[in-house]
Amino acid sequence: MKIVNQRKLAVKILTAITYKNEYMNDVLSRETVGLEQDINNYIYRVVNGTIENRAYLDSFLQSESKIKLKKLRDSDLNILRLALYEIKFMDSIPNYASVDEATKLMKKSNQSLTRFTNGILRNISNNLETLTKAFEEKASLSVLYSHPQWMIDLFKQQFDKDEVVDLLKSNNQEPLLSLRVNTLKTTREQVIEKLNQLGFTVEVSTVLPEGIIVLEGKTASLFDSKIFKSGLFTVQDQSSMIVARLLDPQAEEKILDCCASPGGKTTHIAQLMGDKGYVEARDISYEKLFSIKENTKRLGIQSVNLVLKDALEMDESDRDAFDRVLLDAPCSGLGIIRRKPDIKWQRKEGDISNLSEIQWKMINNASKYVKIGGVLVYSTCTITEKENELMIQKFLSENSNFEMEVIKDISEEVITDNQIKIYPHRHGMDGFYACKLKRMN
Repeated sequence: MKIVNQRKLAVKILTAITYKNEYMNDVLSRETVGLEQDINNYIYRVVNGTIENRAYLDSFLQSESKIKLKKLRDSDLNILRLALYEIKFMDSIPNYASVDEATKLMKKSNQSLTRFTNGILRNISNNLETLTKAFEEKASLSVLYSHPQWMIDLFKQQFDKDEVVDLLKSNNQEPLLSLRVNTLKTTREQVIEKLNQLGFTVEVSTVLPEGIIVLEGKTASLFDSKIFKSGLFTVQDQSSMIVARLLDPQAEEKILDCCASPGGKTTHIAQLMGDKGYVEARDISYEKLFSIKENTKRLGIQSVNLVLKDALEMDESDRDAFDRVLLDAPCSGLGIIRRKPDIKWQRKEGDISNLSEIQWKMINNASKYVKIGGVLVYSTCTITEKENELMIQKFLSENSNFEMEVIKDISEEVITDNQIKIYPHRHGMDGFYACKLKRMN
């Protein structure tokens, strides 16, 4: 086990995210290898929480500071953010410990800010309730729920005010872990029994026959378990599982997954086919394909074939070649903020238009791979109309040989206007969109 100063490491990780714009999950995976479990749990909690509440923390700090925080180095500001997160949101850590440890870190990072750090954090910790009340009475939605204003404005175009608040709150809640049972090897009942034996409290998914929701238990021990390593289940959100169900692959068919990494939907497709047929999993890099290979190997799936190919580039040799095609398109990811809070700060307003142009090229390419009578499923993990409903409206208006197919055998609670529309605050799942299109001629 590595011996580390856990707060110093947390600040390093935060700075890689806020200053270098690295993805949170990538940095956490890289920097937490070999750590003791208690330290690992602390790191994940404070990094995720600090990023999730960044606007709130910054505004609170600035309200009590005579120094303009924008002038501070990211590493120094992250020391303050981390300490305030502990003080405000972690009852398990005494306030004095958060103040003292932050002061020590700042002394080594920037000695000129040592007294300032001790003073502002001590004042906040000693007067937390009074200061919090005064601060939150004046705070905007953007600050109170730590979302950029442009994102809130976008949500207001789609939802009424009360529902926008519910969505913002939901985005800041930790999601439950959901599992997909590998029915090629076992049953849901058998996996639940084994999970109970390991000390996990679980419940069955009400929308998917292969889904399990983990209510309590240590996640790390789950991935170290024999039942995980032997491929009896995989981790996948319920929303993501619905996509393969919508595609409805059949045994011995030829299926294409255009943007397949990391392989959750790909392996689910193969599972639903009984691992009988041909599933082509494409993506743009060997690194992405390797993640799919790891998944198929652990789950014992043989029907998946990996192909290095960019969905933006049309492959004429495969025109009209597939019974069913899935395009899980690159998107803004605004449906999975609760899992990846760094999306709030790394995504920019202009990205949605840029991404919609990419999606448009991809869906037109993907449609050409579908046989007459075949099916195309388009899906995203976002909730913006421009990337979802409007994209499909445009596609159907310019491709008269496709029609939207009636959705069957999917829970009605996630269907709106014959399309899958899932929202975290309504359904308790990741935000997702999907629709099923049939090629008529």
